[in-house]
Amino acid sequence: MAQNVAPEMIPPIEPGAVASNKELDTIKLFVGQIPRSWGEEEVREIMESFGPVYDISVLKDKMSQQAKGCAFVTYCNRTSAINAQKQLHEKKTLAGMHHPMQVKPAMTDHKGTPPTHAHTHTGDRRLFVGMLSRNMTEEEVRAMFGRFGVVEDVSILRTAEGGSKGAAFVRMATKSEALQAITALHQSETLPGCSSPLVVKIADTEREKVAKKQLQAMATMTQTFPYINAYQQAIMQGASGTANNSFGLGLGTDLSLQSSAGAAAAAGYGTGVMGSAALGAAIAAGNKPGSIAGLT
Repeated sequence: MAQNVAPEMIPPIEPGAVASNKELDTIKLFVGQIPRSWGEEEVREIMESFGPVYDISVLKDKMSQQAKGCAFVTYCNRTSAINAQKQLHEKKTLAGMHHPMQVKPAMTDHKGTPPTHAHTHTGDRRLFVGMLSRNMTEEEVRAMFGRFGVVEDVSILRTAEGGSKGAAFVRMATKSEALQAITALHQSETLPGCSSPLVVKIADTEREKVAKKQLQAMATMTQTFPYINAYQQAIMQGASGTANNSFGLGLGTDLSLQSSAGAAAAAGYGTGVMGSAALGAAIAAGNKPGSIAGLT
């Protein structure tokens, strides 16, 4: 006769204890609109009423280490996370807060499915926001963008003294949410204390920043040393050898050819070797720097 064996009971998790088991399909939640004074203990107190919590990470500013008013919470099972979202998202406003809590799956699309690689790419979701009022707080910026989805991070650009520069970086949970924010907010209004409408765009990647700096440096050099343009044009026309010589002679002055020699060089320029010979003859004739004839 088979003996009935009582099922093994899973002991309850004591308040504040860290759960050691986590299901594979559990959901990591983003929890926003919580007081900045809250640490992990306060977040755990309100979130673990829906089930055992596996991990809590309160987001903090990298420089000041001050809490940003949001956190990531991972439950041990999927059901707990779903119940927490249903009961808290846009329904509960915590003491001292002006907006209801934001509780959503972190980095998922609007259908609740796992993100694709395109969604997880930070560059697609990181926004640059310019023309902000200098007295706006990170919480106010977060509330502005919270209408379009989950705001994972807000970082206001500040001076060495700590004052706002009137700009910020905002990272949304998905690319689609970032694009919605751009469509709705870019150039939509001029905030108090600003001279131009709000600017909202995808933030430049590090590679794009480097490329822009290089272009700016080249533009500055071209303005400072005009003879560089002549050198570049000479190379394009097949007169690189002569251009190298003339480039060396032109340091500190504007490279030029004048009078009849300049005209001869201009007439022969663009004809390959003959053009190079004419340009070299003009330089050899001892013409003084002035303006380049026929090189533009």
